[in-house]
Amino acid sequence: MITMKSTAKINSEQSISFQGSCLLSLVNCLFLILILQSNILKPLHVDAVAMAGLDPIDIISAPLDTNQIARTTIMAVSSTLFFSSVSQIIDKQDSDLRTIRKLAMVLKRAIFRGFFLATLGFGLVVLVCAIVGGAPPVENIKLTALASVYTACLAFAPIFISCMPSGSSIERTFMRLVCGSVASQKQNTVFEQMLRFSLYGVLFGVMFSMILLTLDWGAQSQRWPVPFLLGSTFGHVTGAATALLWEFCVKYSLNTRTSDSKKSA
Repeated sequence: MITMKSTAKINSEQSISFQGSCLLSLVNCLFLILILQSNILKPLHVDAVAMAGLDPIDIISAPLDTNQIARTTIMAVSSTLFFSSVSQIIDKQDSDLRTIRKLAMVLKRAIFRGFFLATLGFGLVVLVCAIVGGAPPVENIKLTALASVYTACLAFAPIFISCMPSGSSIERTFMRLVCGSVASQKQNTVFEQMLRFSLYGVLFGVMFSMILLTLDWGAQSQRWPVPFLLGSTFGHVTGAATALLWEFCVKYSLNTRTSDSKKSA
C-alpha cells in the first residue's frame, strides 16, 4: 500500500514537472515573438514608410543592420537557453540530486550542450545548408551566420539540454528524437513531443520561408535574413502549439471512448 502511494506521488510530481516544462516552453515562444516584433518587425514597418516608391528589387536587396540582427539573436538564444535550463531545474526526475549539484549539472548542459553543441555546432551546419539553399555565400555572410545560429538554437538547444542523457552519442540522440520515441516514460510524452514538433516546425518553416526569396513583391519581409528568422520563429511556435493540440485531441478521444465503453457495460 505504501509502495503504491509512493509511486502515485512520484508520478504526480513528474506530471506536474512536465506540465511546468510545457508552460515554460510556451512562455519562451511568447518571448521569441515579442523579440521578433520589437527588433525586426517594428523597424521594418518604419523602413517600409521610408522606402515607399523604391523599386522592389532595391527594397529586397537592402541589407538589414548587423547590430540589429545580432541583438535579436543574442536575446533569442539567451531566452531559449534560460527557459530550457529552468525546465530541467524543476524536473522531479533528478530530485535525488542536491540543489547545488543539480544547478551545476544544468549549467553545464546549457553551456556545453545547449550553446556550444546545439547553437554553435548545428549553427555551422545550418549556415552551410543555407548557402547551398540559395543564401548569399559572401555578401551579407554575417547576417546569414547570425540567422543560422538563431535557427539552430530554436531547433536543437531545447532538445539537447532536456532530452540528451548523459553519456549518449549525438547521432543516437538525434536519430532517436527525430525518428523514434523520445519518451522513456509515459509522462514524458507531452513535453518531449513538443520539442520534436518544434524541431519539425523550424525545419519546415525555414524551407517554406526561402520561397519568399524567389518572389519580387518588394515586401520588407523579403529582406535578408528576415525570411529565415520569421520561418524559424513561427515554425517553432507552431510546432509547440501543434504538439499540445495533438495531445489534447488524443486524450479527449481516449476519454470519450472510455466513457462510451463504461456506458455500454
